[in-house]
Amino acid sequence: PLNIAPMLSFATACGLVGSVIDSLLGATVQQTYWDPDTKLVYQGEDKKPASAKLITGTDILNNEQVNMVSVALTTFVGGWFLGPMFFGR
Repeated sequence: PLNIAPMLSFATACGLVGSVIDSLLGATVQQTYWDPDTKLVYQGEDKKPASAKLITGTDILNNEQVNMVSVALTTFVGGWFLGPMFFGR
């Protein structure tokens, strides 16, 4: 019989780790702007109005690059650390 509990726990842990990695990267190495006039958030590569103010991040990666690095790090952490914790190998 298939024991689904370790698989669901592993998937949940990977999802949580991936979300945290993506959020940390997005908040630190991706620029985010807020425009009080339009009440909109803009990414660093977006065409933003002159009134938009930088609220977080530095201009190192864009959103697609943050996503790619996040997936790569999550895959590494899931395979090397979380996998053996949940599946005992």
